[in-house]
Amino acid sequence: EQKQGVKNDVKLTDKDFDSKAVKKTVPSATVKGQTSTAPATVHSITRKADSPTDMRRGTAAVNCNKCYFMPWGSYHVHEYDVDRDEWVSLPSTYPYRGCALAVVKGLLTGIGGTDHKLEPTNELCALVECSWSKGHYPAMPTPRAEPAVVYSGDFVVVIGGRREVQLTVVEV
Repeated sequence: EQKQGVKNDVKLTDKDFDSKAVKKTVPSATVKGQTSTAPATVHSITRKADSPTDMRRGTAAVNCNKCYFMPWGSYHVHEYDVDRDEWVSLPSTYPYRGCALAVVKGLLTGIGGTDHKLEPTNELCALVECSWSKGHYPAMPTPRAEPAVVYSGDFVVVIGGRREVQLTVVEV
């Protein structure tokens, strides 16, 4: 599918392959004049343990070889250990649903969401010693559910989400 501003046509030449005819790099999609390359090696994909619940929609975060998933509408966070190919449900239920997950300074953190009355929250809740702590990080100015979140190592960027309507608010 061609998207506006994205160049999808990739032409490979002899310089894209080493002397053993192994592809070295693959140009990725070009957005607004920027280019980057993918790794030289493509690894195989193998089937792993099925998820414990329906995860068609939700939020996810990664911390080293552990992945965390929370389906929309749920208060339960599931952890997948890549090395052991094993799923576990975290023992403490998250206080809000429709949050975004991120690993902030090494702690799994839920950002935003709605309470049991479907009221949006501005809380950032960190998982500390097997329970969710609301006071570990400062709250956002804008309460919201279902935001997009990125943690850069220096700051958390919270984008959009919804309250009564869709939000375009960005907070750092």
